[in-house]
Parts: sequence; structure tokens; C-alpha cells
Amino acid sequence: MSTRRLAAIMFTDVVGYTAMMEKDEQVAMKVLAAHKQDLEELSNKYNSEVIEYFGDGSLTLFNSVHDAVACARELQERLTHDGVVPLRVGVHIGEVLKQDGKIFGDGVNVASRVESVGYAGTVLLSQQAYDKVKNQPEFQFQDIGEFRFKNVEKPMRVYALIDKGLPAFDKRNLNYDKASRISRTRTWFYAGLILLVIALLTAALMIFGGEDEGHAEQQLQGNKLLKLAVFPFDVKGSSDMEYLKEGLVDVVSTKIDGVAGFTAVDPNMTIGYYKEQSAELNTPAQFARAAAELGAEEFILGNVIKLGEDIRLKISQYSAAGELKTTEEVVIKNLNDLLGGVDDLIRQTVAEKFYSTGQTTTAAQTMFSSDMEALQFFLEAEEKRRLGYYEEASRLYQNALERDSTMPLAWIGLWQVCSWSFQCGLSDKEMLNGAERYSDELPLKWREYIRLSADWR
Repeated sequence: MSTRRLAAIMFTDVVGYTAMMEKDEQVAMKVLAAHKQDLEELSNKYNSEVIEYFGDGSLTLFNSVHDAVACARELQERLTHDGVVPLRVGVHIGEVLKQDGKIFGDGVNVASRVESVGYAGTVLLSQQAYDKVKNQPEFQFQDIGEFRFKNVEKPMRVYALIDKGLPAFDKRNLNYDKASRISRTRTWFYAGLILLVIALLTAALMIFGGEDEGHAEQQLQGNKLLKLAVFPFDVKGSSDMEYLKEGLVDVVSTKIDGVAGFTAVDPNMTIGYYKEQSAELNTPAQFARAAAELGAEEFILGNVIKLGEDIRLKISQYSAAGELKTTEEVVIKNLNDLLGGVDDLIRQTVAEKFYSTGQTTTAAQTMFSSDMEALQFFLEAEEKRRLGYYEEASRLYQNALERDSTMPLAWIGLWQVCSWSFQCGLSDKEMLNGAERYSDELPLKWREYIRLSADWR
């Protein structure tokens, strides 16, 4: 008889067991016995089922990822404290097939692959497992990057449990030979190259084209544009808003680009840098160094917190030295008011002096969409594109355009993923025409990028 179920899968492995056996068989057997004894005790505590032992490892199923992570943490705490068993643990969630006491399914392979990247004392989670517990206050995690695993179709982001009681985590000790880590250096290079081309074209247009815009006027007067880096937002209170962590980087950066005298670091570069260095970005001084490396003079940190029915948006602007210049917050009743809230925050912080002269900027809603579902599809598509999930990004961009066909940035995003990596049934001309048709309200550098892309094609 066979049964199929969704389960949290915990895979364990005793590190260096083969060498241990060769050196001292009795010690090796004692290690396995300690591992088995503690696992059996904890499996009863966390309502799990130990399915199988693999000589130097084990496979256990749980009803929830929370229980799997809690069990893994306690198991490591016991074994690390005793100093007897050098264990590494991997956790994933997926559908499994149980037949004749054996477990089958891709989820088992994924849990095993995730575990194999670790070293003695680690508990690693797949992206899917992490998503289930990321808002649980009793757990602390560190993003360790994206990996390609053997026999796993798509790249996967992996997270390390870094709670107190576990050995200090050091990603330099990870087993990178067990998987291919995806570097973001190439992404940053191309993003930087695109940004450079845009800047050169924009400067040429300002000087030779007679464009009478805020940025052009600043350039002609010899005034330097103030460049800001917008880092990912801290999102709390609802997993449904997680897409805003990166999404607000896109929104706020684009809004800043529309304010005369200011420009923002390309969101792809900021987010890529943050993902690589997030473990070292905890204080304003550390963010200041990151902003400097990204070529910015100042930077913005922000958060989004759901409080009952209300949502609080907060933005803080910091100087090059990491000193707080200004901080403002607004409370909105629902996400339909999100872009209006962003407008208010930019008006009160970055662009306060600009607005005090009576000037205005294009509303964020006009740059993006008045349809919140369309905006959410677009921001989720941007995140998938950055992760390299081009087919999913294409679907989400098209969902956004089905809701609001006047989103120029959705058109250009769709063109990028479809023409570079994934065919979606639309011609370059159709997509770029869509971008150009509705680009009038975008900041100048985005209009130039769209025009340049169309000229290249």
C-alpha cells in the first residue's frame, strides 16, 4: 500500500564518518549510537517519524517545518554540547510517497542536497522550508546564497539557522564542491553597464538635445546629482507582504529618479549587493560603507509593519557617514494606498527642499499602476527575474499587463526576460512598443533606456 503526503523532511549526516571508521571503529559506532538515541527521543517530542537510517545519516518526516527546525536545533544543541557527533542537517518541505516503509519523492533528494552543503553543527533550510518559518520569532536565519544542485531543476536559495546554542556560523566553511553557487558578480556587471550607458545617453541628451528637465537643468548649471542607495526594506507582521522587501527598492528608487537633483543606484545592483553581504549589514555605519561601494553618497533604510488593520511605512535617510538625517513614517489603511504613502515619505524626506520651492514630481502611481494587483504581479516578477527564474517572471509580468496594459516597466521587464532567456510568444517590437507608448511619465533615464533598447532592436 502506498500513501502520498506533504511533509517537512529532515535529512542528517554524520560528517567524516568513513574516516572515523577507518581510524577507530568503536568510536565511530559510539557516534552513531549517540546520534540515534538523541534523534529517537526528539522524534517523539516533535511528533515525527524516523523513516530510515543510512549508516551515517537519517531521514525523518514531520507534520510541520516549525517542528522540523525546532527538532534540528535541539538535536544540534545536544550533540554539539556533548562534543561527540559532528552532524549536519538539511530541512525541506515537499510531497513524498511512502511505500513498503520506504520514502520516495524529489523532496528527499532536495533535503539531502541542502544538507550536503553544510558542515558539522549546521542546520540548513531550502527556500520553501524557510518561507514557512521566516516570521517565527524563535528562529534566526542567515541567507547564504543561491545554489544549483545536482538533479534539481531550478536554482535554490539556502538559509542557515543561526540561533544561540548553535556553533557560530561561517559560510567560508560550507562545502561548495557539493553544489554550484550562483554568483551575482555577472548580474552586477551587466546592471552597471546598462546604467553607465543610460547615464551617458542622458548626459548627451541634456547637453545636446536641449531637454528642459530638472536633471538637465541641474547638469547644465554644473550641480552634481545626489546619488542615494535604497536598501531592501524590513517587512514584519504579514508574510503576504514579503514581496515588498525588494519591491519597495524598485518603487522608491524609481520615485527618487523622478526628483530633480537626485538619482538612485540601480535596484538590481543594490539588491544583489545586499544579498551577498547581508550578514555584514547590521548597523548604519556598515550600510554607509555598502552605499559608498555602490557609488552613493547617501542611503535609505525602511520598514513596513502590519499593525492590526493598519500598515506603517517608515523611511530613514542617512548621510555618507551613516548619520541619521531624517526619518518619517505614514500609516495607510490598506495596500491600495501604498504608492500614495511612498509619495508622502519621499516628499517629507529626500525631496523636502525640492517641494518647498513649489515644484512637483510625477506620482508613483502614475509611474507604476493604480491597480494594486498589477503592481504586486510586477514587483514579484522583478524579484523572480533577479533570481534567474525567467519563465516565472514572464508569467508574472504578463499577469501584471493583463491587469494594466499601461505599465511601461512591466513591458520592458517582459522584454528583458523573453528576449534574453525565455521565449514568450511576443515579438520584441510588440513589447518595446508597449514600453515606449506609456513611458512619458517615467524618469528621464528610464525613458532613455527604453528608447535605446528599441533602437538596438
